[in-house]
Amino acid sequence: MLRIINLSALAGMFLGLLAVAAPTVGSAAEFTLRLNHSLPTAHLRQTHAELLAKTIDDVTNGAVEVKIFPAGQLYKKDADAINAVRSGSLEGAMVSGAALSLFEPGFELLELPFLITSYAELNAVLDSAVGGKILLGLENVGLKGLVYTPAGSSIILNSIRPLKDVSDFKGLRLRSSAGKIQIESFKLLGASGITLPFGEVAPALQRGTIDGVYTSVAAAAAGKLGEQAKYATWTKQQFFSPVIILNLDWFKNLPAEHAKAIEEAMPGYYKQALKINQDAEAVSLISLKGQGTEVLEALAPDAKQRMVDQLTPLHREYREKVSAELFDEIVAAVSSAN
Repeated sequence: MLRIINLSALAGMFLGLLAVAAPTVGSAAEFTLRLNHSLPTAHLRQTHAELLAKTIDDVTNGAVEVKIFPAGQLYKKDADAINAVRSGSLEGAMVSGAALSLFEPGFELLELPFLITSYAELNAVLDSAVGGKILLGLENVGLKGLVYTPAGSSIILNSIRPLKDVSDFKGLRLRSSAGKIQIESFKLLGASGITLPFGEVAPALQRGTIDGVYTSVAAAAAGKLGEQAKYATWTKQQFFSPVIILNLDWFKNLPAEHAKAIEEAMPGYYKQALKINQDAEAVSLISLKGQGTEVLEALAPDAKQRMVDQLTPLHREYREKVSAELFDEIVAAVSSAN
């Protein structure tokens, strides 16, 4: 059964009292999985969360109930949600790969600009052995990496000027979600990165605290960022793949038949989530334009090449810094899709 919870302002006082060393026993189901995510209910992440709830309800015959806490109702920052899941004060969360890169360096490689440049390449990587290895690495920090949830390609909105070439980025203050890659990418383009929770982006644009935001098309439309940022460039330098994480002990303490059923359902879940994402991206682009944003849907070929040239040195740097083996496996998976 699916429930979307609206918390009162006092609810946060009780978060520290909640613990999930073993699965929580609920009234209507045997086990309860509270799932936090930081984006608004109009966003794709909510749709993916609802799909997960239905999938788990179906495959466990209602024994495991997913309660969704959207818009950062429990934790506004992905990093805080991750720590809550690690500690056992929360069963699950849907968080960005950028935030997870602070805990499992393999996610940094998935964040690299222009390494993955299409949905076909993304699917080849996430569905490969290397995609599984990166998820498995989360177990070292007490997390179960359940499944990737494709969330679309990157777009950059700003309120200052159209971004048609690398030189247009100079001096801009751009919001990033988390992790090092986005910040270093902005620096290479002559901009600076500011880390903010998604819920604070629109007010920051309005106040002029930031000039723009790096996000997905669906997130930009759902957050109505086009009302604050007049210009957008659909760079597609990254294909976002948030991850549903669970507390590892909570998952291990589920009855074996439920844990097995949930894991076996995830490939089908991913395929459905991908289709939802691709359909939503096209609609979201129309929505952004309707909010008043001038959208440049693609850089000119020479301008794109200059951007690629400016950013791809990060590939070599992070291959050496994180893992040459993982990087090469990602490149091989990308090549297999072309």
